Amino acid sequence: MHTPATNDKWQERAVAVLTMTGKSEKIVDAGTLQYQVYEHGVPNFIASGSFSYFHCDNHGCDPTQPMALNLTDPFNANSDFTINWQFQMPYSDPSADLHNYQVVVWGTDQDHVPYDFS
Repeated sequence: MHTPATNDKWQERAVAVLTMTGKSEKIVDAGTLQYQVYEHGVPNFIASGSFSYFHCDNHGCDPTQPMALNLTDPFNANSDFTINWQFQMPYSDPSADLHNYQVVVWGTDQDHVPYDFS
């Protein structure tokens, strides 16, 4: 992960960019990438969010229309993939003793468990 505007330093309100690559082990036809942001000295996460793997509507999800997860061959169980998304870091918590951040990321597909990655 990096923050292009701040030269890889986590700062409040910076835009963070995450890119991951790999190979799937099954056909994925729905899912969500989720994240939580923690700040050193603050006991709970200070921000969270999620991104759909694919475009979805009331008829289901379409793996040929990627949002967070781009499968090279969506109908192949062993497809190469790229996960790419960005989010804005939250405002710093005034009670934090240091302004260091950690981001926890995980993904779940149509089976929900186990996590696809974390």
